[in-house]
This record gives sequence, structure tokens and C-alpha cells, in this order.
Amino acid sequence: MLETIAAADVEAMAGADPYYRGRAAYMAEAARMVRDLSRRRGLRDLWRVLEVGPYLLPIVTGCVTMDRRVWPGGQVGCPGLIHDATVTPWPFAAKALDLVIALQVFEHLSPWWREAFVEVRRVAGSAILSLPYNWPAKAGNHAGITLDVITMWAGGEAPCEHVVVGGGLPRIVCRWEW
Repeated sequence: MLETIAAADVEAMAGADPYYRGRAAYMAEAARMVRDLSRRRGLRDLWRVLEVGPYLLPIVTGCVTMDRRVWPGGQVGCPGLIHDATVTPWPFAAKALDLVIALQVFEHLSPWWREAFVEVRRVAGSAILSLPYNWPAKAGNHAGITLDVITMWAGGEAPCEHVVVGGGLPRIVCRWEW
């Protein structure tokens, strides 16, 4: 089974880097989905798990990461690939991955959300994404993202599971399996 970060890891990061403050709830939900998927599908190979844009702390310990830049001190112990998710095709063969994870990333891919999701589906057998959920218009590219919008980005394919977490600025964590 894939090893995921613990809530204590997120809390420790929140103390060290302000970016992680207030992120524990959706990260814990994403980690739960990873563990569930890993158990049901027998996922174990870290080279077949990709996290897009994890900044410093990937959800799956030791997985492959992909970002458009290198973060100083980031993703220690993870094999990293420098590639912009808006540039297609991604550098993976069809179905080369078991899982793609992208937490709080897709809202930044404007206007290439659909193309990026096509790549997720092309290269992986499953995906877990989190996004800002129904934030107000003043939130810029974080605003107005609903399940209908996410389903549109996914080419009309609704996630097989979704959970809304958080209060004032909630996030939605979605899972797809193909």
C-alpha cells in the first residue's frame, strides 16, 4: 500500500511555511482517498504515482513529482520532473501511471484546464484533485469553481467521489477511476 503523509506532517509544515496553514483538512481527505484507492487497487509502485505541483510536501511519500519549476528545499526524496502541466502532451506514455494527484493546482492552469485533464486521463488509471470550492468572485482564478465546472473541465465526466471540506474557504476533493 502507498504511504501517505500524516496530519502531524502537515501541521509541522504549517509551522515552518505559511503556505501550509489551513490546508490540513483537504490534504487529509486526499490522503484518505489515496489509501483507499491503494488498498482496493493494490497500488504500491511509487514510480507509477505522480503528484503535480506539490510545492514542498507530496501526499504520497516518495512519489514522482511534476512542477513547472524547482522549489528550493522542496520534495526531498522524491524524483522530480520539470514540466508545465499546461503543455501537452505530458512526458508519459498512455496509462503509464496508476494515479495522478493535483491538490490546489488546476485552478492555476487557466485556460488549459480541459487539456490538462485530458492528459491526466490519458496517462493514469485514476486521479485525485482538490480545488477551491465555490469561492467568491473576488478570489480571482479561485472563484466560482463548482462541481459542474469541474465536471465540464473533465469533459463531462463527474468524479466517482467528491468531498467538500473546510469552512469559510472550502475545498472540494474529487476522485476519478478509469
